Amino acid sequence: MRRLASEGKYYISGNWYPSEYRRDQDFRSVLGKTALFQWRSVFLLVLIGRTSSANIEFVDAVVTLGRILLAISVMPFYPMASFGGERIFNWNKWVYGIVVLITILEILL
Repeated sequence: MRRLASEGKYYISGNWYPSEYRRDQDFRSVLGKTALFQWRSVFLLVLIGRTSSANIEFVDAVVTLGRILLAISVMPFYPMASFGGERIFNWNKWVYGIVVLITILEILL
């Protein structure tokens, strides 16, 4: 369990799949926190790209792709659930709502 609790601190975009699934709240918490950190890493990449003073096409492309990944990553239904939105939703509805709100604001502004 200690190893699972430390899984959420790595900045990656993609999911890991445990060898066994449980239905308890602790396990949902571990999965949700991991998905939240994955979303946060993409969000920070987009935020840094948007606030960058460099006017480079590559940065603009990264920001555009990042916004698409942010939108996909908050969808809690199949097949987009593999990006982590469902894990955040199952873990904590309030956190999920905040993540969706921040994602919408990032895409629209």
